[in-house]
Amino acid sequence: MRAESVPGAQIVDSRQWGVDAFAACGATLVAILCLFYPLLQNPIPPLLDYAGHISRIEVLHELLHGTGFSGMYRLDLGVVPNLGVDAICLPLVELGLAAEAAGRVLLFLTFAALAGGIVALHYANFRRFSVWPVLAMPFIVQVGTKWGFLAYLLTLGLGFCLAAFWRLTVERGLARAGVGLFLGSILLFFFHVGAFLLVACMIVAMEASDLAWQIHLDRRAGACVWHFRRLVICVVASALPLLLLTFAPMIEHHSGPPLATFLQRLSWVGFRGRAESLFSFAWAYDHRLDLLSLAAVLGLAFVGVATRRLRIKRAMVLPAAGLCLIYLFVPDGWYGTAALPDRLPLVLFMMGVAGTDLRLEAAWSRTGLASFVAVLALLRGMATETAWANADSKLMPLLATLNSLPEGSRIYSAFAYKGDFISDPGIIYYGMPAYMAMHRHGYYPHVFAIPGQNIVVATGIYSTAPTLPHNYRVDKPSPITADNDPYSAARLAFYDYALVIRPDGYPVRPPAFLKLISGNEEYALYKINKARNSR
Repeated sequence: MRAESVPGAQIVDSRQWGVDAFAACGATLVAILCLFYPLLQNPIPPLLDYAGHISRIEVLHELLHGTGFSGMYRLDLGVVPNLGVDAICLPLVELGLAAEAAGRVLLFLTFAALAGGIVALHYANFRRFSVWPVLAMPFIVQVGTKWGFLAYLLTLGLGFCLAAFWRLTVERGLARAGVGLFLGSILLFFFHVGAFLLVACMIVAMEASDLAWQIHLDRRAGACVWHFRRLVICVVASALPLLLLTFAPMIEHHSGPPLATFLQRLSWVGFRGRAESLFSFAWAYDHRLDLLSLAAVLGLAFVGVATRRLRIKRAMVLPAAGLCLIYLFVPDGWYGTAALPDRLPLVLFMMGVAGTDLRLEAAWSRTGLASFVAVLALLRGMATETAWANADSKLMPLLATLNSLPEGSRIYSAFAYKGDFISDPGIIYYGMPAYMAMHRHGYYPHVFAIPGQNIVVATGIYSTAPTLPHNYRVDKPSPITADNDPYSAARLAFYDYALVIRPDGYPVRPPAFLKLISGNEEYALYKINKARNSR
C-alpha cells in the first residue's frame, strides 16, 4: 500500500492509459445504464420521501399560477437552504412536464451527479481515468436512496464535482479556483445545507492535510506559504455562504439538543449501533447479493493492500477520519442533523473510493476488474429493477383508488412495521397519499411544506392539522397513545380517509364507522364516515 502526495507524479505508459480509459468507459456505461433502467421502466419510484417532495412542486406551481391550493398552502419566501428538488423540478414543470416526470428527471440527474462526482474527484486525486472509482456506482442505490433523500444526494454528487474542480484548477490559478469554489458553494448551500457542510469540510480538510504534509517534507517558506494561501482561500470561499444562515428561518426552528443527549451517544451501545451500520451503503434490495458485493469490494481492497497496489491519497485521510468520528459519535438531530446512520456511510464509501486507486499492471487484471464492476452493476441493477417492478405492481391499484377520491379530500397514513423501518416491505405504501396532492388537490401531512425548510408552508386550519401518527413497531410493542394511535379522535375528526399499513399489527381495531374501500394483505384504505364541521 502506497500513499501519493503529488497527483500525476507517476509516468503512465500511453498504451496502458488507453486500455485503462477504455475499460473505465465500458464499465461506466454499463453501470450508468443499470442505474437508469429501473427509472425508465417503473412510473412510481418506491422511495419514501419522493412523492412528498414531488407533490410540493405541484403545489408550488399551482400557487404561482393561482390555479389551486390557496386555501391549504401559501408561499413563504426567504433564505431557505434546502431547495435542490425545487430548483430542478419547478423549472421543468414550468416548461410543461408533469411533476412526476420532473421528479424522474431529478432522479436521473441525482444518479448522474453521484456517479460523475466520484469519478471526477478520483481523477483530480490521481490524474488518470480508472475502473476503480466506477466500483462505487453500483452502490448508489442503497439505504439513503430508499429513504428518498433527493436534495441531499444530488448536492452530495455536485459537491464531489466541486471538490474535483477546486483540486484541478487551483494549481492553474488561485483566484479563478477561489471564485469557482465560492459560486459553487453558494449553489450547494441553497440545494442542501447538510450536504454542503460535508463537502466544504472535506475540501478544507484536504487542503489542511496538504499544508501539513508540505511542512513535513519541505519547510521552505515559499512552498509553505503557497499551501497556506490555498488553505485560506479555500476556507473563505467555502465558509462565506454560511453567513446566509443568519438570514435563514431554519435557524429559528432548530436548536442543539442538551449536552446530556450528546453524552448519551458516547456509550458503547450507541457506538456499536453506528459501527454495525457502517457498511449500510451496500444494503439495497437483495440481502444475499448485498453481502456478496460488500465482501467482494472489501476483498479487492484487502488484496490491493496485501500486494501494495492500493494507493491512498494522503489528502483524503484527514477528511475521511473526521467524518468517521462524526458518524460514530454525533447523535441524530444535533443542530439540525437527521438520519446520520443512513446518510453518512455512503459519503464515507465515496470518499474511500475517490481517495484510493488500485494500480494493476497486467492487461488481463485490468480487464478482469472492469468485467467484475460491470457484472456487479448488472446484478445490483437487476435486483433494483425487480424490486421496483414488484412494488409498482402493488402500488398501481392503490394509486388508481386514490385518483378516484373526491377533489380536495384529506388523508393520513399510519404504519405498523417490523424490524428495520426502511426495509419493511410495507414502506412502499407509506407516502402514496402524497399523489392525491398532485392528482386530486388533496391534503396529506407529508407533502413537505415545513416552515423554515421549504418555500411552501401550510396555512389556515391546515397549519395546525393533526400530524401523522408515530410509526408503531410490531416486534417492540409500546402503549397506544394519541401520538401513535392510528385512529385517534383528532385525526378521525379532521381527515376524510385513512391509509393504515399493516392494520393487524396494531393492538387497537378500527372504529365501526370506518368503511374499507381498498386493501390487500398489507394495507387498508378506509373512508371516515363522519360529518365534518367545515371544509
